[in-house]
Amino acid sequence: MATWNENADPFAEAARMGALRLEQAREVRRRQAEMADPMGAAETAGIGLLGRYLRRSRLLADLTQQQLADKAGVSQSMVSRAERGLAPSMAVVRLVRMLQPLARLFPFGVCPHDHNCPWQPVKPVEESISDPTAYVEYMLKVAGR
Repeated sequence: MATWNENADPFAEAARMGALRLEQAREVRRRQAEMADPMGAAETAGIGLLGRYLRRSRLLADLTQQQLADKAGVSQSMVSRAERGLAPSMAVVRLVRMLQPLARLFPFGVCPHDHNCPWQPVKPVEESISDPTAYVEYMLKVAGR
């Protein structure tokens, strides 16, 4: 959630906060509509949600559509169509090229946070076990017996 910037012009800050709340309300309505019919049209199922997530990640990375397009090697119009969910037949290669510059802001199969969770490709080592009996007990505990 964005916070009030005490150092900014109060009128500009009020406008920014109002625009943010308006956009949040729009997003809530979009998500409610999606939940009412989660699949939507068969040819665009889930594309709108993916596009909004792409836009959110791009904005968090503080990139314009053109900057993302330049880094990804695609056109700005392709980024725009993807964000609006209007590119249902986009090649997967193009989608992946657009997501790579966003790195940790668009977790693509890997959790972007530094904690132990199933999305991490390699889990951090909790402790070193040198005693064979303790190792067997640990493996039984992990396996769930």
